[in-house]
Amino acid sequence: MAAVQLEDGHTMTSQLLSQLYSHVVKHLPHYARPIFIRVVQEFSTTQTMKHRKLELVKEGFDPDIVKDALFVINHQSKTYDPLTSSNIGIILTSRL
Repeated sequence: MAAVQLEDGHTMTSQLLSQLYSHVVKHLPHYARPIFIRVVQEFSTTQTMKHRKLELVKEGFDPDIVKDALFVINHQSKTYDPLTSSNIGIILTSRL
């Protein structure tokens, strides 16, 4: 999973998700490509300006727990699709 923060005034669009997919496929080896993308409103940092990742790791990618937007890679449509409670079961039992 990769967590991203958009610049102020920007929203995650289907075009941006497709561009992200293309960038990931072009620049990262298959084993390093994030299967899940989480769009966070703000990264929390420590006093030494390091990102706090422990909370993100604990929450994982469960759409019932995570309140941020979650997306899952879709190689067939060459984009990232929204991850919801209704499609997570299919995703977990399939091979991505």
